[in-house]
Order: sequence, then structure tokens, then C-alpha cells
Amino acid sequence: AFAVARHLCTHPMIRKVHFPALASSPDHALWARDHRGPGSLMSLELVDAPQQAMSALFDRLRLFSIGASWGGVHSIAAFYPREEFSSRRFCDIAGPMVRLSIGLEPAEDLIHELDAALLVFEEQRQL
Repeated sequence: AFAVARHLCTHPMIRKVHFPALASSPDHALWARDHRGPGSLMSLELVDAPQQAMSALFDRLRLFSIGASWGGVHSIAAFYPREEFSSRRFCDIAGPMVRLSIGLEPAEDLIHELDAALLVFEEQRQL
């Protein structure tokens, strides 16, 4: 999960990677105090895009199951629209959110698939 999060931090279609094991996370010090290693859950705050771009991104995922069950050995992805967070005063979410649970698949394979899906997302976003 750490390798995936670190890689995605530089992607132009991702505004922010929410993963406290990253040194750039505002919660990193708290995480470092209480944990020995990174977990497997992260959230990706994407740039704004129409629903067709989000659908294209998720249609491209094969290694990730689509759902909301966390804690298994297989990678899972779930989508949360920005509107879901807009009424919550404690959230500072500027775009749609993709939540990932990283499983036991090789990190390189997951990164490759996410890069390909984000490329399709970017193409659809520009239409």
C-alpha cells in the first residue's frame, strides 16, 4: 500500500492521497507515534470530472473488486462523489473520492492498472 500511495502522490489527476504513512500527510506524526507499519487503506481525492470519467476509470479496473468491504486479501475500490462530503463541515474534500483497500497483489501490477485507469479517466474528463 505504501508503494501505491507514494506513486499516486505525483499523478496529475489526483489532488491528494489520504494515507497517514506518507510523510506529507498532516496526520503523519500521530500515525508514526501509534503504528509500526502502514495500513492497507487509502483515499484518493481526484480532480473534478463528469460521471462518465469516473465510470471509465472503474470500468478499467480488473485487479480491484468494486465494493465497500475492507480487510480482505484482495484489492477493492469504492467511489464517493464530492457531494457526499459537501454537507460535512469537518471535511475539506474538493473532488470526488476513490477509496482503496490494497490486497496481496503485487504493487507493480496495482500501480500499472491504476495508471491505465487514470489515463482513461483523464481522456474522458477532457471530452
